[in-house]
Amino acid sequence: MKKLFLTLLLGGVLCQTARLQNNYQWKETKPANGYAYKYVSNDPMDVRIYTLSNGLTVMLSPNKKEPRIAYRMAVRAGSNTDPKDHTGLAHYLEHLLFKGTDKYGSLDWTKEKPKLDSIDALYEVYGKTTDPEKEKRSINKLMRFRAELLNTLLPTNTIK
Repeated sequence: MKKLFLTLLLGGVLCQTARLQNNYQWKETKPANGYAYKYVSNDPMDVRIYTLSNGLTVMLSPNKKEPRIAYRMAVRAGSNTDPKDHTGLAHYLEHLLFKGTDKYGSLDWTKEKPKLDSIDALYEVYGKTTDPEKEKRSINKLMRFRAELLNTLLPTNTIK
């Protein structure tokens, strides 16, 4: 009886999988003007996958509920991929991408630098903290400083 149940269950799973595979198929467009993109039929998120001429893959998914844009970027640039003779490149890239320099990526370096330095110092304190209460206070302070920095960078938004 148990073998029959397991056989029927496995058969049902396989049939369902086969049915779903027919509903979701990779497709590609070749528009006359504009960019070609790939998509999956019946995708509820309506994701379009573009490959740019430089090889960068861009995935776009509309969200008509909120007038917002979200951006995420995954790169193979972590410390595991640093060359053995040049460690620290990933950390340097992080600084360039998210902190900027006195010439690039900054709206007002004189206002931003002290806040960035404070955040770095707070991360150092947080990393060395072993007491759970102090850890909680450190992370709360860190989040407040980050919000202040974002308010400096994006003065039209108030981040709390």
